[in-house]
Amino acid sequence: MSQTDPSHPKFQSIARASILASIENKHTQYVSMADRRAQGLLTMAAVLAPVAISRINDAAFFPSVAVFLVGAATTIIAATLCLFPKRFRRIQPNDRFPLHFSYISRQKRDDYLAQMSDIIDDTTQLSKEVAKDLYHLSHDVLIPKFRWLRIAYASFVGSLCLSLILLVYNVLRTSN
Repeated sequence: MSQTDPSHPKFQSIARASILASIENKHTQYVSMADRRAQGLLTMAAVLAPVAISRINDAAFFPSVAVFLVGAATTIIAATLCLFPKRFRRIQPNDRFPLHFSYISRQKRDDYLAQMSDIIDDTTQLSKEVAKDLYHLSHDVLIPKFRWLRIAYASFVGSLCLSLILLVYNVLRTSN
């Protein structure tokens, strides 16, 4: 079996690392999608809140405006937390995440290059490091990010619907 044979263990390890890298790329796209949606919610809530505030002194609008403003504030907070997800887990000094920027930033250049050279030369180790980075991305970034995004959506849509119901109710009640 020659070293250019696709069934050679080195090529199989490279194929596994490539598959894991593709999955990690997909997860990174999820992060971008969640960020765009959170930014959209943040913008809508921040733009509509001053419009709602302008009607707060009108007694017919007060209940619906108050409900919407509470929901808009909750949306703004949740969307902001979605943009800055953080797991409150301290990384130990001996933890190695050589593919993660926070680990890279703590290393001296030559030390990091030596570590990466060893990892790249050992394709099985490279696959393990990509899998470890994928786990971190999913567990420590995507899970909290999508939790806050769901809260932001629920708050925005819920408060908007409830404030519209209150508005219609108050308009119908005062017109009779």
